Amino acid sequence: FHVVLTRRINRLIAASGRLAAGDLTARSGLSGHDEVASAGRAFDRMAEDLALSSARLQASEGRFRRIVESNMIGIIFWEVQGRITEANDAFLKMVGYTREDLAAGALRWNQMIPPDYANLVERGLKEITASGVCTPFEKEYIRKDGSRVPVVFGATLLEGFQDRGVGFVLDITERKRADKALRKSEKQLRHAQKMEAVGRLAGGVAHDFNNLLT
Repeated sequence: FHVVLTRRINRLIAASGRLAAGDLTARSGLSGHDEVASAGRAFDRMAEDLALSSARLQASEGRFRRIVESNMIGIIFWEVQGRITEANDAFLKMVGYTREDLAAGALRWNQMIPPDYANLVERGLKEITASGVCTPFEKEYIRKDGSRVPVVFGATLLEGFQDRGVGFVLDITERKRADKALRKSEKQLRHAQKMEAVGRLAGGVAHDFNNLLT
């Protein structure tokens, strides 16, 4: 009995060792109605739950990695103190910095915000600290060459942290340019409409004056 019991316990220990080493397929395979078999079944259920959680995590990481690498939108990982710890290529292109600049710690979001947006950014930081998420808002970044880029920015805290988060940055330069062109067109249209009204008025006055002369 002692030999059989020891062998069963060793199977459970071996399975635990494989699981601890990263083998998520490790199972004890113990059966029976004794305490060791119960422990083995509990271990197998735990291992199955762990394997399922790991698969879900890998799938989630894969989806997020595809979003980051697609460069459809700028994505940054930031710290409340001001440091940008990671960024995708879309964001780096947006602000004119390189991966070498990022690795050297040259990207600090609190130094890339124009002074006229300081209050707006401070309000967003208070909101995200209080609720974990901030409502997307428009602001500008100062690019490496000193020029500015208008963006819409939204962010959320990373789970388990109060001083680190992930931000999503959309370049709205083209939208701003289109809005400006639209306003210019509307202004030109209003001017043309005024000139047309003046022309009609002048024509009417001339017609009436001609009638008087006649």
